[in-house]
Amino acid sequence: MKKVLKLAVIGVLSAGTVAAAVDCNQPELSATAERYVCLSPKLRALNGTLRRSEDQWTETAMSEDDLDFHERVKERIGNEYRQAAGCRREECLVEKYDAIKNVFQSLGNVERCETLQIPPECEIYVLSEKDTGNRSRSESISDNYYTFESRLKVNRPGKCVYLFLSSQYARVWNLLVTKDTDLRQVFVGADDYQTVRGYPAKTTVKIGLKTDLAKNAEMCFNRYMTLEQAKEFLDRHQIDAGRTNVIYDGKIGDNAPLDRYEVSDLAAGGRQTEGLRPREEGWKQLIEAGKARKLSAADIEQMKSDGVVNLDNENFYFKSSDYKFLWQHAGQGLSGYVITENIDRLPAGVEHENIFLAPGITPPSNLKLEQTFKDMKRKPDMFSHAYMMLPLKKAPQFVDCNFPANMTEKVICADDELRQKNQVFKKAAAQVKGEDERRVVDTYTAYAAYRLQGCENRSCLLDVYDKAVQWFDKKQYSEKFKEKEPVRCQLKNIGDDCEVYAYSSYKGNGKADNLFISDQSLTYSVDVKVNRPGKCVILLLSAYHPIIWNIYTAPQTDLRAVLAGGHYEQMIRGMKAEVQTKNRHGNYMNDSNDRCLNYYYGSDEIAAAAEELNIGLKNVQVLSQPAVGEEVELSAYEYSPQIVDGEFLSLDILPEKAGLEQLIREGKIRKVGKEDTAAIKAAGYSFIDGVSPQGYREPFQYGGMRVYLMLRQFAKMPSGLAGSGRIILMIPEDLKMPDNNGGHSDYYGVRGTADQWQTH
Repeated sequence: MKKVLKLAVIGVLSAGTVAAAVDCNQPELSATAERYVCLSPKLRALNGTLRRSEDQWTETAMSEDDLDFHERVKERIGNEYRQAAGCRREECLVEKYDAIKNVFQSLGNVERCETLQIPPECEIYVLSEKDTGNRSRSESISDNYYTFESRLKVNRPGKCVYLFLSSQYARVWNLLVTKDTDLRQVFVGADDYQTVRGYPAKTTVKIGLKTDLAKNAEMCFNRYMTLEQAKEFLDRHQIDAGRTNVIYDGKIGDNAPLDRYEVSDLAAGGRQTEGLRPREEGWKQLIEAGKARKLSAADIEQMKSDGVVNLDNENFYFKSSDYKFLWQHAGQGLSGYVITENIDRLPAGVEHENIFLAPGITPPSNLKLEQTFKDMKRKPDMFSHAYMMLPLKKAPQFVDCNFPANMTEKVICADDELRQKNQVFKKAAAQVKGEDERRVVDTYTAYAAYRLQGCENRSCLLDVYDKAVQWFDKKQYSEKFKEKEPVRCQLKNIGDDCEVYAYSSYKGNGKADNLFISDQSLTYSVDVKVNRPGKCVILLLSAYHPIIWNIYTAPQTDLRAVLAGGHYEQMIRGMKAEVQTKNRHGNYMNDSNDRCLNYYYGSDEIAAAAEELNIGLKNVQVLSQPAVGEEVELSAYEYSPQIVDGEFLSLDILPEKAGLEQLIREGKIRKVGKEDTAAIKAAGYSFIDGVSPQGYREPFQYGGMRVYLMLRQFAKMPSGLAGSGRIILMIPEDLKMPDNNGGHSDYYGVRGTADQWQTH
């Protein structure tokens, strides 16, 4: 029996929380989309309809047993409003508001979730799938992200089976069911489109998505659920926990000969996506249509001569040399895509891709910046590392309030303060006359105009204009555009008589015991000995890993400066107080002030990197060992350990192997020995999560190497457990999997409690 839900109250749907029909009578509105809603007659009318629907919805009381439905309505409507807040076109806002109106109109006939009824003789199996190792090459049922595939074999002869499948991503479930298995029902709950294939004709398949209110009225299994959440869901439906079986290895029951499985061409759920597909598949479509191409070496050379604007960077630079970090290692993997024709949107699901807009191309609607001036909040559809190639094909257009061209421009023109700032911006730009300076101003204007279009609130619009006015007031259009590259590394008293030495070390000469300058990697140390009495010496030091550079200086040696840089944090220690030091690492690559060695340079490239600083460092001698001049006893050198350039860290969770040793000392894990291995195999184990693809999920394929047993609960794994440093962690039934913390570790469930394994 199915019930019909009457209109009921959602207290939190009052204005100002989840529901967000705009109150146009407010004295001020901040959000750009909200301000436009009140300016557009069509949207204002739609908005009024939604406000009345909300009022009607909140007038009727909701009983306690409607809370689940309450949450689904709140999530559905809140999600639509959040998407509407990011709209930059009226069509987008109308689409989102119409979707919300349809939700309210359908509430009177929505079927409620009822208690799930499963016959007591039937078996229940649950699979919560997060595996992204098996990406589908032929299927694309979502326009948000990749589509993945999972295969499930069901062999329970003479048994009635209920199957609950859950997935966070779009997924095709391929079922193989033996002919004498009664697969009664398959329920799928997910956050993106799903397809189920191969099930017997007698099987009922019900697929519910996160956006559905109550698509499967009997039980409303209609969103992605972790294993624990799925068990809680079944418990709410009064399903005894002892009846629930968890699927870990892609099969129910033992393997059977292939001829015993029923072959079916039945399919339910999502179909092939039309239009632009996500990620690489979408890029392939754009390339085939001639609207994009992969970044080439010729593009890089062109940008070197014509310049490029980094749309992600708060500071504006025109000179191409300011973007040297872009192509410095171009031969070692710089990649990206060049948009060659105007397109509405980019493929979904791509973050941290290099996107280059060819001259004259308008940024696509979903090309969001890593930061928009002071707004550093991540956006779900964010594309970082966006660049505007030069030269511009035509001078950019300012906002013309006689003919506002889009939603953002109409909002600007309806606001007295913003309209005035726009006029100040236009007037300042018009006063610049020089041809070269005019080129810089046009570029900056295009840059600022793009920033305006990306703003989601009034504060952001004001920030863009204030930044632009400041840029003109300081005449940065003339100061930044110079034939000579700006000085990035500033050292005093550097003469031609100074000897310049460079040393590069990937990992240092040994671990710095109990000292840490990075929370991402173990810290290492290198002793650098300098013995050049009467000589001016400059040291350049570079490393990939975190290094404490211990500087030992012989008396009478004029150590003038030490420059250190690497991928991770570095520290310079032991030099005299008057020695100039410059300590930077990879996280400072966009810092325009006093930039010296920001990166890890190998022995074959550090000399060229030093000379490119343009501060007179020539004839760089690259050292094979960290010693300058004749080596003498260590006691003959001067060393001041209290003088440091860098920072020691006190860490709660140590990185890499030190973190594992810390967990062992705290009694939270132990290394698996031979007896543990035998006991784990006897008890039974199953893959839970991790990075290993399906074919490599055998924790003991190399014996007990890298295998640990979890004994007490802890929240997060040590950082840096990646590559050859990854581990395999066996987790007893009563403990939860810790956060992988960016690592590559694998997790397996093992039968038995933590107490049982403590005493094993």
